[in-house]
Amino acid sequence: MGIILGIICAISWTGNILLVKESQIKDSTTKTKNIFKHIASSYYELLHLKAMKLLVLYKAAFSCAFALNNVGTIYFLQYNLGLDNRYSSYIYVFTIVIFITATPLVDKMAMVRNKAWQQMVTMALCGVSGILIFFLASGSVVWCAVYVGLLAFVTTGFWQLSSSIFYDIVEVDEFVNGKRREGDITSLVSVLGTLITAAMVQLFGIFFEISGFNPSLSIQPESVLSFLNASFILMPALCLIIGAVALKLFPINRENFAALRTAIELKKNGEDYSMYEEKIEMIIR
Repeated sequence: MGIILGIICAISWTGNILLVKESQIKDSTTKTKNIFKHIASSYYELLHLKAMKLLVLYKAAFSCAFALNNVGTIYFLQYNLGLDNRYSSYIYVFTIVIFITATPLVDKMAMVRNKAWQQMVTMALCGVSGILIFFLASGSVVWCAVYVGLLAFVTTGFWQLSSSIFYDIVEVDEFVNGKRREGDITSLVSVLGTLITAAMVQLFGIFFEISGFNPSLSIQPESVLSFLNASFILMPALCLIIGAVALKLFPINRENFAALRTAIELKKNGEDYSMYEEKIEMIIR
């Protein structure tokens, strides 16, 4: 699998380089003498935007929940629920079915209100359900399957909508800083997600070992089972609630985003945009 993934990544990376025109490379490299300083400066400015701070919290919360759920699934099923690897396969097939069937529903929910609302509702629902299951039914195969299904629904929505949600920051950045930095926003989010995922997997391994995990035992100590309960159900649920709160505070909706875009055009043309200041203040303050 490592070799297969490595080959695919290498081909994709090489293809991206070959498909970029030489003139574009020259233009991008001559804009700044110190590319690392430029990146750090861009990240610093972006992270000072109110909307960006909230989305970083949203991304971090989801990344933690996603990483813990992924790394803990097989261990939780095997030791806490007493299910063998065959059932692990069933769980993964079940999540794929959720991914496929939930895709149109995610779109419909986003169109009812907006993208951030869809993510907020599903994250809050999964988070609250996870906490209830942790305290009332963590040993139930059925209820744990319900939790896995809800988390799969959240994951589907995240990969479907999060990039578009982050892309809305482009206009905020343009209005506040006079720059359009789609690439910097995308790279900041990507770096953040990668670092958090790696850190959570590493921490899981460390605390899993500290809890007393012994791979030679078919039945693990109670401390290990408690840790798996917390890391697989409770911690992801709490992370999702944090993400939902961040989206609740996220200031961009259809109405004030439309006002922001109109104000940007008026500002470019040197025209008065004061009639939109109240809505814009909601976004940037």
